[in-house]
Amino acid sequence: MEIESQIQELLRKESPRQSVGKDRADNDREVFVDSVRDSIQRVANKSVAEVDELIAELTQFRDRLQDDSKRMQSEFARVQSEIDGYTRTNEAAWESLNAINQSLGQFKRAVGPSQSH
Repeated sequence: MEIESQIQELLRKESPRQSVGKDRADNDREVFVDSVRDSIQRVANKSVAEVDELIAELTQFRDRLQDDSKRMQSEFARVQSEIDGYTRTNEAAWESLNAINQSLGQFKRAVGPSQSH
């Protein structure tokens, strides 16, 4: 890890140059480096866990959106089918009214103008 090597280098520069107590200083540095490494690892693991959780939430959201999209497409097709049915019914009613109107016109002509009042 780059951070770990930088910390070790910093500690080396700041450590006493005397040979007396060098083992203790090395041990203290090692404990400090281990502590920093553990702290960085915990932060990294927490960050990875948070990213994993976010990915799971986004995946669930995507799945819900896909389900909603399918449901909406199905509903759109149903509504379009109903509109088509109403259109056909309306056209059939209009044709029936025209046929009735034509029949009445023929009936009026057949009866004659004097009896239509």
